[in-house]
Amino acid sequence: TTTGLDDFLRRLETVVYAWSDTTDESVKELTIDNSYYVEVSTHKQLATFSTCKSNGEPFAYKFQFNTKKGIVILMDDIGNYIELDSKERSIIMRNADNSILSLDKTIALLKTDAEINLVTKAYTLKCATADTNASSSVSYTTPLVKIKATTLTGTIDATTFSGTVSI
Repeated sequence: TTTGLDDFLRRLETVVYAWSDTTDESVKELTIDNSYYVEVSTHKQLATFSTCKSNGEPFAYKFQFNTKKGIVILMDDIGNYIELDSKERSIIMRNADNSILSLDKTIALLKTDAEINLVTKAYTLKCATADTNASSSVSYTTPLVKIKATTLTGTIDATTFSGTVSI
């Protein structure tokens, strides 16, 4: 512990503060498995806050700033994480089920194995090209569909089509 009188002499440092997370009287040393800790290392260019599960916590967390690489990560011990990569201009959120929300420069990705549900009052899509490739079906439930196109091409299979089409 410094007194602050000679701080101008200090150079690269690694400092760890740990707080016990155990009631076990036989524990003689605090480790990352039995304590919450904060580590600031100008040697490694990392600042970390981490928790553990030694007192019955259901999850452990780590929040780390990697200033050498320009990355900030918040993660738990079951595979959920959020990563901000300043150099790559990227933000990634991934959960333990491998659902992903990724913002990578000018490309956004929303991926999940089960469903994506959007609920809102109004929805607008403006783009140069829109492709829908559904392996099973596409359904619309609405009182009115408006299509404004210079060219409309395609095939309607008469065996599965029912209803009225006005052109």
